Amino acid sequence: MQLLKKKGILIFWIILLLDCYFILTGSPGYRIFTRPFLIPILAFYIYLNSRRNHHQRTKTILFFTLISAWIADIFFISTNKTLISIGVVSLFAFYVLLGIIFYRMNKLRLAKCQEAFLGLVVYLLLNFQLFKFIDSELKELRIPVIIFACGVGFAVVMVVNLLANPVRKVNAVTYYLPGMILLFVSITVLCLQYFLFKDVEFLSVIVMLSYGYGMTIVGEGFTKYFKG
Repeated sequence: MQLLKKKGILIFWIILLLDCYFILTGSPGYRIFTRPFLIPILAFYIYLNSRRNHHQRTKTILFFTLISAWIADIFFISTNKTLISIGVVSLFAFYVLLGIIFYRMNKLRLAKCQEAFLGLVVYLLLNFQLFKFIDSELKELRIPVIIFACGVGFAVVMVVNLLANPVRKVNAVTYYLPGMILLFVSITVLCLQYFLFKDVEFLSVIVMLSYGYGMTIVGEGFTKYFKG
């Protein structure tokens, strides 16, 4: 446990790079020994470094947030469409729960919503361009993709809203916002790969690296938050 407490992020990156190696070498079957362990390692690192009886409710919500991400990681290894769909639902839950945590850190107020509004506008513009690019391939998945985008957007707007709080702003700029940007990049590349570039395996590496980097930065932010 002490190893995970002190070197958890390093272990996370070693496993993540090994997972990317399996992608590049065309050995997806071996990813069952890498990807499912990423979130548990990150979770141990966060909770082992947190203060006891500190932000208990947020810790509980974060636990279910990480569980959702872990379930998504497991099902995304599969090529079965039903299992992948379950993974997408779990990932949607991850973003919604993450947004709830950020909302609890700084509740959205009309008097101080300039940052959140700007974040929403930028997010909508980026998604508009993405949807224009993949629209012809969406077909019956258009509505589910829009719903999923709303879940991601909720988390994005709530993390940008942290900039309106002087106490939360430093952590938001240092950890949460960069992490969310990387997670958004990961989701965007995943969409492009799924709908347009299915045969470009290297995109899977970009998805995993941006996802892993984003998760570790956000995880570091929560670790600092729970330390008080």
